[in-house]
Amino acid sequence: EARRSEVAASLAYFRELLPGIEVSDPAPAHVVRFGIAFEESVLAWLDAIPWQHLAAGPQAGGPDGQAR
Repeated sequence: EARRSEVAASLAYFRELLPGIEVSDPAPAHVVRFGIAFEESVLAWLDAIPWQHLAAGPQAGGPDGQAR
């Protein structure tokens, strides 16, 4: 949850930064757009992880769920 908050904060910062950079210096705006796309992707990835399932651990024995 802490990591998600950090990513969301970075995304908000980049979104706030973009309009000013597009006007003052269009070339670096491409880097900020990449940052936005990256942070959006990280949030989507974090949201797709089944955290409750992972917290429960494997059902039988080893890390792959196979009995040992």
